[in-house]
Amino acid sequence: MPPSQTGGKGNAKANEASKKAQKAPLKQKAKPAESEESDEEDEEEEEQLQLNIDNFGRPHGVEGMLDYNFRSIHDALRIGDDKSYVDLVADCEAAFTAREIENAEYSTGTTFFLPATTEPRCLLERMARAVFDFHTRDVKEYDPSKSGAEWWTLVLDAGETNDDVSFHWDRDYGLEDEYRVNLHPHIGTVTYLSTIGGPTIVLDKVSPVQTGSDDCGAGDIAKGYLSRPAMGKHISFDGRLLHGAPGDLATVFADLESASDKDTTVGDKRKRSDEKSSNGRRITFLVNVWLNHKPIESDLLPDEDLAKFISSEKASVKFEFDEAEEKQTPEEDVRLISVDDELKTGSADAVTTLDLSFVEASRQMSLKLPIPVKALQEAVRKTPKLSSFEIQFSTSEAHKAQLVAGDEVEEEDEDEDDDDDDDDDDDDDEEEEDDDDEEEQ
Repeated sequence: MPPSQTGGKGNAKANEASKKAQKAPLKQKAKPAESEESDEEDEEEEEQLQLNIDNFGRPHGVEGMLDYNFRSIHDALRIGDDKSYVDLVADCEAAFTAREIENAEYSTGTTFFLPATTEPRCLLERMARAVFDFHTRDVKEYDPSKSGAEWWTLVLDAGETNDDVSFHWDRDYGLEDEYRVNLHPHIGTVTYLSTIGGPTIVLDKVSPVQTGSDDCGAGDIAKGYLSRPAMGKHISFDGRLLHGAPGDLATVFADLESASDKDTTVGDKRKRSDEKSSNGRRITFLVNVWLNHKPIESDLLPDEDLAKFISSEKASVKFEFDEAEEKQTPEEDVRLISVDDELKTGSADAVTTLDLSFVEASRQMSLKLPIPVKALQEAVRKTPKLSSFEIQFSTSEAHKAQLVAGDEVEEEDEDEDDDDDDDDDDDDDEEEEDDDDEEEQ
């Protein structure tokens, strides 16, 4: 069922259906338990995980209203002064360094998890809790012991090759690796801490429940959402949707940045001051809202790392979602743009097609995205505060937005690499022995 039919706020059928669970017993081979008996040492045991998934591929048992629609809230995060911003950036850097994995893309890596039953111990945990509480405030029933906020930060040098956040689905990656099941968070969110870098793109495309299916979620894409970074802006969306922040779009929308700079209000001056402190980097704070499930490999921020972060009491940083929504003007609401309407203008450069790629379940995926660049630029020139758009993609074959599954990507054989390393070590040992013999002679 398309995401547009799967449980926006007030969708009674979707919320009622979420109560009906599909029980999926999943088996994983475990290491044999230690024992004095030799026959028991060689015996393998099977662990069984009982995973309950609702009709929409989410953890089941949640009652109440969750807003799965794309939302954009300007100035949701309030920062008291310049020093608070500098400290916040330092916290984001510390968290980003702590989660980095060698040779990993920025869409993967270690994340942290703040359980709904645990008190925040630092600024970033306090922010994660605020996001969780805001998006779950209308939920009547869930298990707090199995729920919480999965959070992490990205601090990327804009304008360079490493500012690209490849397209991906947020999911429990540990569950995917061990059981070949794709389980997604209920809500995905991004909070921007700079106005630099490429925009976030969220596409109306849900992945299959089973990892490694033939199509890997390939097919036409009806619509998507584009969110340009804006200081303190918070966006949220259905956690099952494909999304990313391709660096290509930072160049495509360069004119939009200059258009936005024409606004000279006090608030914007303050934001420019903050931008100087970001040192030309794209900084985001990301939170996934999980109910009735905790990602296997996401854990509480280690106690030994807490000294690197600002305490909750000292930080002059606060989410004010309700106040921000009340003050938000129509100029800042999500603007609808149709690719087909722009094609009708006959302009040769009305639409720019981006050809992107990423890897999903060891398959090379190709993503074709027709972006109505001219319409986006014109909209922002007229309304500089505008930063979020809904894009209705074309229905024509020539200009469709499409996700195509390609060939399998060959993975390096770790055993072979280890053998090569062993051979190199043996060669080194032989050379050392020869040198020793020569010295003795």
